[in-house]
Order: sequence, then C-alpha cells, then structure tokens
Amino acid sequence: MKAGSSLRAFAVVAALSLGMSVWGQEERRVSIAPERPLAGSAFIVEVILPGERAEAVVPLEPRLQGPARYTGADVHPGQDGIGLESAVIEYRFIADDAGTIEIVGLSAYSGGRLLQFGSWSIDAVAGAPAPTRRYGSWSAPDSVMAREVFTVTALGPDGKPAACPGFAVEGSLFEPVPGNPGRFRAVVLEPGTLRLPRLELGVEGGQFELKPFSVAIKGLPTGTGNVSAVGGPWRLELVAPKPGETFAEDGVVAWELRAVGPGWPGLAASPSLTVEAPDGSRVSVGDGFAYSGRTTASSETFSGRRGAFKLRGPGAYTIRPLPYLWFDAATRTVRQATAVPVRITVALESAPAWEAPAAVVSLALTRIAALSAKDAEWIPVSEAVERGEWEAARIEAYKAAGIVDERGSLAAVKLRGSGAAQKAFALAAASLVAVSPASGSADETQAREPRAEAFALFLRLERAAFPARGVTAMADAAASSFGNLDRPSYVLPPFGWLCVAGLACVAAAGLVFLGCSRQRQVPSGVAPRTAVVILAVAGAVALILAVVSAVERTSPRFVSLGGTARAVPSELAAEGELVAAGRMGRVLESSADWSFVELDEGGAVWLSARDVVRY
Repeated sequence: MKAGSSLRAFAVVAALSLGMSVWGQEERRVSIAPERPLAGSAFIVEVILPGERAEAVVPLEPRLQGPARYTGADVHPGQDGIGLESAVIEYRFIADDAGTIEIVGLSAYSGGRLLQFGSWSIDAVAGAPAPTRRYGSWSAPDSVMAREVFTVTALGPDGKPAACPGFAVEGSLFEPVPGNPGRFRAVVLEPGTLRLPRLELGVEGGQFELKPFSVAIKGLPTGTGNVSAVGGPWRLELVAPKPGETFAEDGVVAWELRAVGPGWPGLAASPSLTVEAPDGSRVSVGDGFAYSGRTTASSETFSGRRGAFKLRGPGAYTIRPLPYLWFDAATRTVRQATAVPVRITVALESAPAWEAPAAVVSLALTRIAALSAKDAEWIPVSEAVERGEWEAARIEAYKAAGIVDERGSLAAVKLRGSGAAQKAFALAAASLVAVSPASGSADETQAREPRAEAFALFLRLERAAFPARGVTAMADAAASSFGNLDRPSYVLPPFGWLCVAGLACVAAAGLVFLGCSRQRQVPSGVAPRTAVVILAVAGAVALILAVVSAVERTSPRFVSLGGTARAVPSELAAEGELVAAGRMGRVLESSADWSFVELDEGGAVWLSARDVVRY
C-alpha cells in the first residue's frame, strides 16, 4: 500500500471517531421516575451523559417552584443505549403535595464545563394521605468533662424513654442501663464534641425519628492532670491484709487495695500504697497487677491492684494507702479519698524448745555438789537437784547467792571475792538447766529471757584471767540454744595463763643466769646461752600475748534480753524490729538508759539499757 493511501485511511478513521464522540455528547437523555409522583412520595430525575467521566461530574442544586423539596443528588458511572461509557446523575426530590412542580435550571459541572439540562415541569397527583412525621429527642447534659460518666436517654414523641438499640460513636463508650429501655451510660475519652446520631426508632405504624444532639466535652483544668479519676465520690478500700493480723517471720504478705466510685471499668487509675518496716524503712511492694470491674451495685465500679511483699523480720509493719485523687466535676475541684493505715504484727519465729544436754546437766550437778560440800547455804540447792527439781534448785540458788528473782539480777551478779566465780558458775548452771523442758518449763518464749541471763553470766566468766573448767562448754551450750552456733570466739588463750607462762620463762632464764654467776662463770658455750635467750624471748612473747589477750577480752559486748529497737534513744521514737533474747553484738555507745549496739548479724540500733546485758 502506498504511503499516501495509508495517510488518507487514518484521517478517515480519526474523523469518524471524533464525529461519534461529538454525536455521543449531544445525546444526553433526561428521564423522570415516576412521571406523575404521588403527593408525599419521592421521585428522581435521571440524566445520562455519554462520554463523561462520573468522577469529574458535580451536580448543582436546581431551583424549585411548587410543592416539592430537593434532597440531594448522586453520580455514578453507567452506559448509554449503545454501550458507550457514561456518567449518570440522579437528582432526588420529594413531592410534598399535589400540584405542578417546576424544576428550573437543571445543570451540572464536568471538568470545569457547565452542562445545561433545561427546565422541567412535573405534575404531582394526590394519593393516600402522607403519614405524619414524628420526632423524638436525646436527653443528655449540654456539657461534661472528658472521662466523666453521664447518662443519655432516647425520648419518644411523648417525652418518655423509648426503646433504642445499641449504637456507637467514635471516641466514646456506651452501655445500656439494665432495666431502663432507651437509657445508656456514656463516657467520652478526649475533649471535643459528642454528636449523638439521628436514628429511626419504633415499629410499623409507630415510627419516629430521633433528632441528633451535641454534647460539649471539656478538658480538665490546668494543674489537675495528676488525678486518677473524674467524677465521684470515690472511696478507698484496703481489702487485705486485715488490721491486727499476725504473720510468721520471713513470710510473704499479700495485699489488695481498690478505689470504688461511679466510673467506667478500666478508665480510673489503680491506687497504690507503701509499707513501712519496723525500723521505719520502706519495704518494696513491687508493681503488682491492676484489675477493674463493676460492683454488685450497678452504678459503682472499682479499680484495684493486688501484690505481695516479703517480710524482713519480726515487729510491727504499717501498710499505708496513698491518697487517691479524683476530680469533682460538680465543684470543679480536686478531692481525695483516703483509707486508714493498717498495722500487722510479725511474730518471732518460734524455735523448738531447747533441752539442756546431758553433759550440761552432769556438769551442773558436779559443781553444785562441790559447792554444797564447802558452803552450807548451798545444801538446799543440792537437795533439790537430787530430787530432780531444778526450778526449786534455781530459786534456792538465788537465795544462797543473795540476789532477788527479777529480770537482770542474774546477769549482774558480782564475780569478785573468795569463791564468787564458783558460786556464779553454779548459779548460772542451775538457771540454764531449770529453764529447759526437762525441768517442766513449757513456755519456750518465757524461758529465753532467764536463759539469756545465764548465757551472759557464762560469757563474763569466760573473760576471767583463769576461767573455771567447763565454762566455755556451758557458754557454747547456751549459745546453741539461741542458734548462735558461730558465736565470736577469742583468738588467744586466757591472759592469766599467758602471764604465768611468761613469768615462768623469765624466772627460768634468770635462774640459769644466776646459777652461772654464783659459780663465777659467764655462761659459755652454745647450750647455756641459747637456753637463756630462748627462755627470755619466750617469756617476753608470752607477756606481750597476755596483754593482747586482756585487751581482746575488754572489748564491750552485749547479750539481748529481748527488746524493741529504736532509731533514736527515746521511748517516743517509732518502734523498730524486735531484738530477740540471746542475740549478741558490740556496744558502740552507751548511757544510763540506752545503749547503741551493732548486732552480729548486721545493723545498728538503740536498745533500752534494761534490755541489754553488757559483758
């Protein structure tokens, strides 16, 4: 085919296509359905625009003359009679009454072009009487605070609550009120406007339209952002533990705290608390876990937290709920709910009753028998021991020693004088055996205090220059009764024996030297000189060690008789932990009424002088 012929054919096809497009645009069709609408009914004017894109068409509102209303228009794609892509406009109207309706200036824009569809005249005819349109309304406050719970009610045309199905509005929560048709609890999460929707309610023959309603949602005033809830009143409840409960030492205590008020489950913050240990320090309670829900009273909700904390030791613990802040929407003020602190008691873990070992009993029998043979005043003590009546023996021993049977008297007995150490040993031994279960003492708690006094007395005897035989064994037995298996021991032997050894070595060195001098000879040879030097050095070392041993035994220490620790030396100070009888440590500072002590297990506290035996 020649090039000229191809060009002419292409031109013919293009001309035909352009002509068809132009012809299609001029074939706009307008139809009315129904052509004679009934009064009170709707009708549509449909316009088909061949070759126009639906997304580019914007219908314009026409002018109306006569008993009709324009309710809007829709545009959607379609096809004309020959299959060409078209835009379809549907203008919607309602004929309010019978008569002639004039639609003037029916038009639309398409891509910036104004399309005119002319004016149309329609006759609306009378039909069945149009139903009377009835309206209801929403009952709700004009304004509320964000997160404040309020009530909305659907009212019928008669002003009474009307049944209403559930509905949703973005950013808001609704739930029906049980037993109250048409009534809902509502809450809006953020400031703004709540628009209650238009709804069609009622059944056939009793339908009505619920008109929309707007509620202004206000934000919290400046400076109130730390509140835990909005609206009230709220109350704080410490569910657990209960006041006065007693727990075992080193246990775990479960706690539960909740705030109750007219809120929405999950919106109010959970309350919190603190726990004070007996020494006034804070106990870690952890984060626990939060929970929320609704109480049996349908108008109340709760927001709570559960957790647990570990006890540090015996004494009184205080569980203190922190104030729960809530915003009072009625008065526009911040208020707080409080709960009374609860005190719980942690009892000292009861140790198994201690029974004096057979070796301790045997040693006590021997010492009391030996003492009664020398001192007639101790014969009643020996007779009571022979009968196996150790408590009676203890009382007779107190009489023989001339001390009264009261707290602290045994530990303070004097150790000076002829036979004083032997009497103190027998007195402490009788007391130690008397307070064991074998002697009939059933209350281990009451037995700890006199046993602690006997323990302290043995520790005093152990510090003597020449401790009595068996005193360390008795002190160890008393210590084991309190669980002090690793009680501090002395590094060096008693200083009295070291002094004797040192003096003996010095004296021997002197005798060797004097012996040689009397023979008018200077010690000569390796053996004599070495003997003198060795004895002299050994004596010096022994005497130096004696001094060190004496210093070691003068460090002030104590045994507790059982008392409450204080942070400062005052009866008005807060009570700390209970320092059980038999616990030991160092005395750092003391006065007539108080002692500042450091326990062997760690920690420094003030104890009343009445609860401390120094040795």
